[in-house]
Amino acid sequence: MKHFLLIFAFLSLLTTVVGCKSVTEPGETEWYCYGATQCADPWRSLSGTLDEKVSLHLENNGVEALAVDTVHSDTLAAVCLACPCTAGYQIQVQVSTSDAATIEALDEYPVGGWYKCED
Repeated sequence: MKHFLLIFAFLSLLTTVVGCKSVTEPGETEWYCYGATQCADPWRSLSGTLDEKVSLHLENNGVEALAVDTVHSDTLAAVCLACPCTAGYQIQVQVSTSDAATIEALDEYPVGGWYKCED
């Protein structure tokens, strides 16, 4: 029984150390925006919720999304129903500053990609 408790304690500690993500300090993250389209977004073929699809798409391209948010925007109002037309909302993701160059380099047809959100 004593060995079981020792092993359990060791595995618990190991899981805690390996499983915890490092906490990002304020100022070490940035928000990036993407004007969603009616049906031409690069994650359209992925499964899950919109947040899950966006996170998976970015992960597949080397970017970790720390947070994903959807913001409706009057400036991105839907004016047509074709796939490349805007959907009336913006997707915002928080990423580490170390991922900034990677997310900016993504060329996301048809809207041109991710850009730094304005404050």
